[in-house]
Amino acid sequence: MHPVFGRAFGSINPLMKNAYFEKLDRWRFLAALAVVGSHYVTVFGETDQSLTQFVRIVLTLDGSGAEVGVSFFFVLSGFLITWLLQEEKTRTGDLAIGKFYVRRVLRIWPLYFLSVLIGFLLVPLVLGPTYHEIADWQWYALFLANFDQIFHWKDAFPNPLLGVHWSVAVEEQFYLICPWLLLVKGKRFPLLILLVIITSLIFESIYRLPTHTISCLHDLAIGCATAYFCFWNKDRIVRMLDRLTPGLILLFYTVGGVLIISRSQLVDLIPLYRHVYRSLHALFFALIILDQSFNRRDVLNWLPSWFSYLGRISYGLYLLHPIALFVTNSFMPDTWRIFWIQFPLVMMFSIVLSILSYHAFESYFLKLKQRF
Repeated sequence: MHPVFGRAFGSINPLMKNAYFEKLDRWRFLAALAVVGSHYVTVFGETDQSLTQFVRIVLTLDGSGAEVGVSFFFVLSGFLITWLLQEEKTRTGDLAIGKFYVRRVLRIWPLYFLSVLIGFLLVPLVLGPTYHEIADWQWYALFLANFDQIFHWKDAFPNPLLGVHWSVAVEEQFYLICPWLLLVKGKRFPLLILLVIITSLIFESIYRLPTHTISCLHDLAIGCATAYFCFWNKDRIVRMLDRLTPGLILLFYTVGGVLIISRSQLVDLIPLYRHVYRSLHALFFALIILDQSFNRRDVLNWLPSWFSYLGRISYGLYLLHPIALFVTNSFMPDTWRIFWIQFPLVMMFSIVLSILSYHAFESYFLKLKQRF
């Protein structure tokens, strides 16, 4: 075991099949929490009079929480997939792309299709015959939910259980091309990633379609670029981080957090900022991943350990929290509709659903991944 990297992100040696970036789990939970908080305010913001302006800002990161959470998941996904594929390519001299797709299917598809099934059956059943379903199940079955939103949801109320599935669809579309990008050798790979980032930024600036696959590619590609750079410069990165003081690193986290919370103000103040803030956020997340994966001094070791556990079940938390919001909104008595009762109940219900999903359903398919 390498004395540096064993401590930086868990055990690693040239013969192991997977590196596990342990400290990134808690960031999964924080990203999911930002999404849940934003959706809570979206659902209950008008009816919950106990929501103060300060609480709204904290829950939604001043309106950008859901976008920020999804962006972090995209950057993280690009990083992890590229790292693991690059690791496999270096260890074996080739990529078993078929096995890669089987692993992704076993991780993503079971809970995705279960939640889609619940969304298309439960919502119409509970809301009754007056409810008109505008989401098209065929788009969801083909992992094209983001395009279903673009084309069909502009002037209608969306299915409350299916609003988050667009990002899973984007990731699945990204997985179709990611392994093949790594077959590009030498310096052409970084140039190709740079071309993807530039194309994505230009597309988003022109068409303003945040859920379009091309618009999201720059987040995923920044994660890819981070993994590629870190993979070939591990020792240099660790030495660089060793020179930084904990105070300087905490300052970096603080400045990045302020930029995220101040997004709306900065957009109004700097006209061009609306075209670059998503990339700045993605770069901030990439640097968080770099610090949390390779820094031997953990400046966030004060975070509770259960954050990491909730991060490991965050896929369920992300996909299933709309069920908690839907049930709470449909059945909670009016006297309970205050933030200090309602939000903890939503969180607890979401976490319970995620725990049950992970241990009673997802874990069966995760065990199958070991065969591939």
